[in-house]
Amino acid sequence: MLFIISPAKALDFAKIERDQKTTPVFLDKADRLAQKLKKKSPRVLKMLFHVSEDLAQLNYDRFQNWDFSKLDHVGKKALHAFNGHVYQKIEVETLSDSDIQYANAHLRILSGMYGLLKPTDMIFPHRLEMGTKWPVTKKNLYGYWTKFVTKELNNTMEEMGTDTLVNLASIEYFKVVDQKTFKGRIINVEFKEMRTDGYATISIFAKQARGSMCRYAFKNKVKHPDELMGFDADGYVFNHKLSNEHNYIFTRG
Repeated sequence: MLFIISPAKALDFAKIERDQKTTPVFLDKADRLAQKLKKKSPRVLKMLFHVSEDLAQLNYDRFQNWDFSKLDHVGKKALHAFNGHVYQKIEVETLSDSDIQYANAHLRILSGMYGLLKPTDMIFPHRLEMGTKWPVTKKNLYGYWTKFVTKELNNTMEEMGTDTLVNLASIEYFKVVDQKTFKGRIINVEFKEMRTDGYATISIFAKQARGSMCRYAFKNKVKHPDELMGFDADGYVFNHKLSNEHNYIFTRG
């Protein structure tokens, strides 16, 4: 079984850990994007990323300092570097070595900048969302990454001897996977809250739950999709009535 999640805009590069590090599989393709972004002015980055002037300047400076020969010295492992709601619930600092080993074997992070990452892949601080409307060699980022990411997922799952992909990514990021050429079974996992008019997905809670499920899988070394039905963190329970073989729905409230 292989899990996929989205990256996060929030980053934490305060503490650099270099043990058990790996190198992104599409490092050369990420560098190609970085070199193109390096030529963009802060004003252009501001419009491209839809961010403030301060954030545009920050990312301009990041790309000016982009040098993969320095990755081992100033980079940080992806699972430690991302610091959004999903990653906060994973609580990576409290994971054991065996948890990290499981994560590295069973988790991949989709990325607009790097395409696909292992948890221990070293990355630079950056901002580039998959949905960014930026033509890259006459293609947007989906066109740039889809073929490579889908093929790598197929190869990884074949090497693992599994046919099941557990989708914990956002809609924006999962669109990079070409479901026509993807060879495995996809299980979409959703987390819903009870509201007056029925169950609804609340973005912030869904992100937190995705992180909690990753942690659950890491700690329990989950091997089969049915084991995910036992997930009950944060008050969620598996909803048999709403779920089917392709969609696992967890509800609370």
